[in-house]
Amino acid sequence: PGYKERMAAELAAMPQKVQSAQDERLSKIRICGTCQAMGTIKKQYGFRVLTEQCEDCGGEGLLGTKQPVESLKAANDVRQRITQLEAAIANAESVEELDQLETELRALQPNIAV
Repeated sequence: PGYKERMAAELAAMPQKVQSAQDERLSKIRICGTCQAMGTIKKQYGFRVLTEQCEDCGGEGLLGTKQPVESLKAANDVRQRITQLEAAIANAESVEELDQLETELRALQPNIAV
């Protein structure tokens, strides 16, 4: 059986309640018309072209996928703390202070290379 047949069989086997819940969630998502689902927009300043995050979709490229306010606030707090730590690392005067700041930064962002 081909792809279409397998998908039709999977959809038929899916409980109707689950399928309608998925359809409802997907119907609320729309592609951002400002950035054409790229998440970034290009602005020209003189001879320069700058790439900026799309303000309409928040860089997601989709509309209707907004996270709850609490998780956005928590993510913003983490970003602010990371910025503070990076500034403190740049101004660190001792190796011990630098190690402590780096450890805290790694705890906030485990996938970064410092």
